[in-house]
Amino acid sequence: MMFKILNFTILLLVSLTFTRNVIANGSLGGVYLIETYPIKENLFIQGFELDQEAQLLIGTGLYGESAWGYFNWEKGLLDRSIGLDNQYFGEGISLRDNELWQLTWKEGKVFKWDVKTKELVNTYEIKGEGWGLAYNEEKDLFYLSDGSSTIYTYNPDNFKLVDQVEVNLEGEPLDQLNELEYANDAIYANIWYDNRIVKIDLQSGQILKTYDLTPMLDQLDLTAEQRETMDVLNGIAHIEADQFYLTGKNYPLIFKVELK
Repeated sequence: MMFKILNFTILLLVSLTFTRNVIANGSLGGVYLIETYPIKENLFIQGFELDQEAQLLIGTGLYGESAWGYFNWEKGLLDRSIGLDNQYFGEGISLRDNELWQLTWKEGKVFKWDVKTKELVNTYEIKGEGWGLAYNEEKDLFYLSDGSSTIYTYNPDNFKLVDQVEVNLEGEPLDQLNELEYANDAIYANIWYDNRIVKIDLQSGQILKTYDLTPMLDQLDLTAEQRETMDVLNGIAHIEADQFYLTGKNYPLIFKVELK
């Protein structure tokens, strides 16, 4: 009789633990891998964006190597349009009409380029660091991250700060926010040195969904050398609905995924 009671107690504890985990992880979203595409050079990817013709623009970082241009899917290489001067470390990029906007890391500069002519249209100044950049076409606003738990809102007419919101996960600030993408009335963000992507409500700063890419990354057929070269997830480009292109710094692949 004691064995049966003990056994029932263990089952009950397991059941309660499972229930608590389901509640705690209720915001977890599913990650479904659709396709992979090779990258045949090391690209320290900082910005990732689809243009109006669904062509993929990439911005890269590192001093002396920062650039932006279109990704050549057939060759798996970046066709560099613009290389930044050596004193600039390129960060996040975003598109507004035919303008490509590009952050710099510690230099306090924001560059506005004409995508078609590849000419520098204007340069703006910001305080602090620049990490990720995303554009909301409906509201005509930019969202910027700087590695903290805050997302800042900027007016594109003069790139002046107009608002900010602190991002929180279950009431606690979540910092190290990196590459940003605006889609589905929310912000999707990479977290520096983390395999999670978070979907953020811009009104409250609350995280609506968390997508853990660890199982997908662990199952990739990669060499030991490729895994050694890979740095951190950093790159979110919205395709349509729940479909995105994802990648990372020095990653050998671009992933087409569905984030449910």
